[in-house]
Amino acid sequence: MKQESSESMSSPAESPPPPQQTPSVFMSSNKKFQEFEEIFKEFDLGLIMSSLGHTAYEEELKNMVKEVDTDGDGFIDLDEFIELNTTDPEKLLKIIGIYS
Repeated sequence: MKQESSESMSSPAESPPPPQQTPSVFMSSNKKFQEFEEIFKEFDLGLIMSSLGHTAYEEELKNMVKEVDTDGDGFIDLDEFIELNTTDPEKLLKIIGIYS
C-alpha cells in the first residue's frame, strides 16, 4: 500500500471568516439611519422655504427637487435625502438659495 503525503491528507486551507461588525458600530450607524428617517418623514421643502420667509412656487419646488432626484422619479426619496445630507450638506442650502 502506497502512503499518501501529508499534503494530500490535509484539508484545503479555509479562508478565515469575515470580520464581524461590532454591535456598537452597527447600533451607531443604525441609530443615525433612524434619525435621518425621522427627519425625512417631517421633511417638507415648501415648509422650509416658508419658514425662511420665501414663498416657494410649484415650479420652483420642482426645480429644487430635480437637483437631488438621482433616480428621476420626481421625488426626493430617503436614500437621496441621506445622500444630500451626508455627502454635501451645503448643497441643500445652495438649492434653496440661502448659501452661495
